[in-house]
Amino acid sequence: MIEWLHPSLAFFAAALLLPLCPVPVRRILLLAAPLLSFALLWRLSPQAHLPYELFGFELNLLRADALARAFGIIFTLNALAAFLFALTRGSLGQH
Repeated sequence: MIEWLHPSLAFFAAALLLPLCPVPVRRILLLAAPLLSFALLWRLSPQAHLPYELFGFELNLLRADALARAFGIIFTLNALAAFLFALTRGSLGQH
């Protein structure tokens, strides 16, 4: 069911919801976004791809080979570490 969801959608949804949430919910959302993205990345099948054609060019919006999965895992772990640091900062602009 969630196999077709792009892992970056968790970050985009969190970025849109973050300014609207109160502080306790914001803290949960900061940690939930990279964790949800990691779960979506983990569930992608190795053959998953999302082609898109624009002006006669074929673009790959999603490709889940071994190298892409490794970089996705590194990115989500880095985002989790950055968001943990952001929790120590109080302002919304820092988040």
